[in-house]
Amino acid sequence: MTINEKIAELRNIMKENRLDFYYIDTADYHCSEYIGDYFKEREYMSGFTGSAGHMLITQSEALLWTDGRYFIQAEEELKGTEIKLCKSGVVGVKTTEEYISEYVLINTHDLTQSSEAINKESRGRTVNSDKSILRLGCDGRCVSAEYIWKLKRINGLDVDTGCSYVSQIWDKDTNERPEIIFFPAYELDTMYSGEHRKNKLIRVREAMKSMRADYHVLASLDDIAWLLNLRGCDIHCNPVVYSFLIMDERYVTLYINPGSVDDELLSLLKADGVDIEPYDKVYARLKEIPAGKRIHVDMKRINAQIYDSIQSKRDIYNSPNPEILMKAIKNETECKNVIKAHIKDGVAITKLLYWLKVRCRTEKISKDGYTFGLAPSIEADEQTGGYYLIDEDGAAVTEMRVAKKLEELRQQLDDYAGPSFDTISAYGAHGAIVHYGVDEKSDVLIQPGSMLLLDMGGQYPEGTTDITRTVYVNRTGRMDSEELRYEKLFAEENSEDPDYQEEFNVEKHKSEIKQIPNVAAGLMGEKRHRELIEVEEIGGFNEKEFPDFEGLETEEIGGFSEKEFPDFEGLETEKIGGFSEKEISDFEGTEVEKIGGFSEKESLNFEGAETEIIRKDCLIESIRRENIKRETDQQILGFNEKQLNMKKHYTAVLKGHLALANAQFLAGCSGVALDILARKPLWDMGLDYMHGTGHGVGYFLNVHEAPNAFRYKILSGAGANPVLVPGMITSDEPGIYLEGEYGIRIENLILCEKRFENEYGTYLGFKNLTCVPYETELIDYEMLTDEEKNILEKYQKNVYDTLKDYLTEAEKMWLNDSVISSTV
Repeated sequence: MTINEKIAELRNIMKENRLDFYYIDTADYHCSEYIGDYFKEREYMSGFTGSAGHMLITQSEALLWTDGRYFIQAEEELKGTEIKLCKSGVVGVKTTEEYISEYVLINTHDLTQSSEAINKESRGRTVNSDKSILRLGCDGRCVSAEYIWKLKRINGLDVDTGCSYVSQIWDKDTNERPEIIFFPAYELDTMYSGEHRKNKLIRVREAMKSMRADYHVLASLDDIAWLLNLRGCDIHCNPVVYSFLIMDERYVTLYINPGSVDDELLSLLKADGVDIEPYDKVYARLKEIPAGKRIHVDMKRINAQIYDSIQSKRDIYNSPNPEILMKAIKNETECKNVIKAHIKDGVAITKLLYWLKVRCRTEKISKDGYTFGLAPSIEADEQTGGYYLIDEDGAAVTEMRVAKKLEELRQQLDDYAGPSFDTISAYGAHGAIVHYGVDEKSDVLIQPGSMLLLDMGGQYPEGTTDITRTVYVNRTGRMDSEELRYEKLFAEENSEDPDYQEEFNVEKHKSEIKQIPNVAAGLMGEKRHRELIEVEEIGGFNEKEFPDFEGLETEEIGGFSEKEFPDFEGLETEKIGGFSEKEISDFEGTEVEKIGGFSEKESLNFEGAETEIIRKDCLIESIRRENIKRETDQQILGFNEKQLNMKKHYTAVLKGHLALANAQFLAGCSGVALDILARKPLWDMGLDYMHGTGHGVGYFLNVHEAPNAFRYKILSGAGANPVLVPGMITSDEPGIYLEGEYGIRIENLILCEKRFENEYGTYLGFKNLTCVPYETELIDYEMLTDEEKNILEKYQKNVYDTLKDYLTEAEKMWLNDSVISSTV
């Protein structure tokens, strides 16, 4: 069935059951953010695949609400359906509750309205003969108790939580609805968790006493997993186990699929006072709790059916689960371990960046043009010059190929347990879709001249990672002298492997790859192509490019005409390729005098250099570093206006990112107070991003974890705006998204820690956990202050020092060069 046909079928069922509304949330029985395929009813009914959103169906309208992360994606995926997109958080857009309240008011003939107003405004959509009340249906197992409580407060609305009508349609449509899959649970050793579950249970019972609670009911999977030191894989990317938990002052009962617990784990749990009961028995047990008992629940984190099972004749105490804050404050063991997790992930991601920057090559598109998925005709794209990346196997590099490559690299790491979310690999305009999910239909080629946004996270017993880097794709179709050296060294490192000998044969690459003008040497303005000449290299230029230093007339030298390079002898003050006579006084016979800022020892010899590695002291690298800092590099580097804007926007995002990561603040400060540090550089430019600046991150648990966050909006409700406490891990991820053009986001995880105390109080700050270099080619250094440059230099140097022992010599050399270029 089509989306519209599904909605029509649902409306028929609503009529039969006298419902005016049907509500569909994005949730499972545990109010989880990420859900298994069985529970994706909202996606099935709408076609919208984002992880957040809810639907409301009436007899004449179908509406879907989602937040700013998904506006672009939702608009695209809802095309061709009758569903109207409601952009949550946008001024003038009603919330679902506001929409229902207004609808009920108009359609129940409220006596406070005049008959004229009723006739004018009435939509005539009700199916009830009783106009004094309207009815809403939903599956209460998949809606939070708090939300249903809000709906029940709307005058004139009756809520029925016993409806499961989408299931009827889904089963009728395909008869192949995915099943709920229960995987084995396992114990997380205290060498990773840092605290035994016995002690955690004691702490929770102390919290129960302070609340005067006789019972504590948990449905949130991450809270249960943390409390009992259990992990599993029942939800993709989240190492949790489907379960419920009820505890009192003496007993703990875990409601779980019996097949998920083997005999060994069962014995360990029983030894610690934890009994096991079947997963689906929890509702019956809740109804058996004696009347008059005080039961603690977090109504945001239990479903409506649980609440319905306990509300009769019982005292219900609603407040945030105590496990939330306990879990958010990582202990000493967890803090030490999570550093190890980020080093592991940093190694994989840095290897990926090396692969993209050095190992991948560019290939010319045929005259016919080349379309891949949703890619536009590349033939007409002046920005890319009609080139795209190919990998070492000669296959086209696409968004999906990059994500797959990262997974291949992570699989080589010790104890890698899978991604913490599906990798976001978003090239060009796809980067503007905040939570873009690549698939075979949307997959596009990676081309030079734009950016690739990579949002990546991994799960390890030592912790959970979440990292975003925006990479400038600068491959220009040739291997310059530095890259040839990386490749040669790579081949030497793997010389014992016949496959590597063939695959990474440098001479083979030199003969096969077409040369187009070199960005680093300032030749990108040229449009001609040249075959890579296999002759002796002289200072990064071959003999044909630099045939003679004397007596040149009109022949071009390395891409420079006689006018640009009139004569290497007798020059006084005229610039030579951007260098004065003082900088390049004489290319012949120089002993200790600097040549272009390099001594003879550094430059080796412009006549005899063959294979010796000239690293950061390479003349070509010096020219690139000098030019990349200049505002006037548009012609030299080939940056067009759009690409120069990329640099400005990237640098603004980086400034905010660095400001937040390096904040020092008094204890008692919340993320609301610090959010301005990340947004100010963008707000100063009249720009913003429609998502929070940061979220809490679990320890080998959910990548999004309450309660800590960075955002500028103050939320209502208990515990909604918590203060920052040492041990909390929060993401720092400002960004900018230009629809139809590109997106930029930079994300590190930062650990809150104590700095010092004085008469004003206790000062806190952050420790950077993420260990991945920033994209230096996108930095406009003139926009950075001296302090920001120092912060950047310190971070980049730490990345190199931390990762160097885990990299090959070629990768290490490239990383060193990349790090050095950010400090010039």
